[in-house]
Amino acid sequence: MGLAVLDEMEGNIESRKRQFLQYREKLKDVVTFQVMSTGVSLNYAYVPVLLPSEEQAEKAYLTLKEKGITVRRYFYPSLDTVEYFGAKVECAVSRDVASRILCLPIFYGLDEEIVDEVCSVISDIVD
Repeated sequence: MGLAVLDEMEGNIESRKRQFLQYREKLKDVVTFQVMSTGVSLNYAYVPVLLPSEEQAEKAYLTLKEKGITVRRYFYPSLDTVEYFGAKVECAVSRDVASRILCLPIFYGLDEEIVDEVCSVISDIVD
């Protein structure tokens, strides 16, 4: 599969970069974005954002789901809460971040209108 899309990789990354920057611009005062180290090159595969509260993250998730827009909670729940792993300590920071993080949709060909809708829903919930 990797070889099949190799010729299109640069265009795919550019498309996702535009979406990523659109999210950053529209949500810059609403959510917290991951701080990137200088000199790092991105492939713009994910847009993880932290909302101010767990309630707001859950409401945004459900509201977008009702609109047919899929956001992910990739880092939920915090692994220290999963019995299978047998964590011996509570990881408060991990639990806090896991409860408030959402990964926003980003993929080649995603319409700007969908990014705008995602930003609008999140902005309305947080404000």
